Amino acid sequence: MEQSTWAEISTGMAAAPYPVEVLTADPERAAASLEALGVTTKSWLGAVVANSGGLVIDHGWLRVLGGGHDGLPDVVTEMDRQAGRMVVAFDVMGGQFAWVPSQPGAAPTVHYFGPEDLAWQDLELGYGDWLHAMFAGALTRFYEGLRWPDWEAESFGKY
Repeated sequence: MEQSTWAEISTGMAAAPYPVEVLTADPERAAASLEALGVTTKSWLGAVVANSGGLVIDHGWLRVLGGGHDGLPDVVTEMDRQAGRMVVAFDVMGGQFAWVPSQPGAAPTVHYFGPEDLAWQDLELGYGDWLHAMFAGALTRFYEGLRWPDWEAESFGKY
């Protein structure tokens, strides 16, 4: 029997210094996404896809893609096979996080494309390490200086 990493992810979400909302997964859509990705729930990516429609972190500042939810695409839909990247999250600033091999044959790492420099930056973290860091407070440090007073109240409505 396959062992999922969802319990580990749930622990990380519960310990986050900001709210993390798990959007309801559509089991058929999630299963189709897992199959298309060729991953299992032993991986953090597979567990997020199988167990959530997506994750809404810190009042919607970061929206992590999962198996898809109304208003939030699934990771397979956001895959750009030609460019060799898969968008795994969007931020409220218009930035994107993508899982990309940094060089041919290398293990993929998460890269960030932000509106401030309009270039992909390799964060040098695999998907699981990146998501764990976001749960552990890195989101606050990552966007330091970009948040304005009352940003929570002014950010977009329902996702």
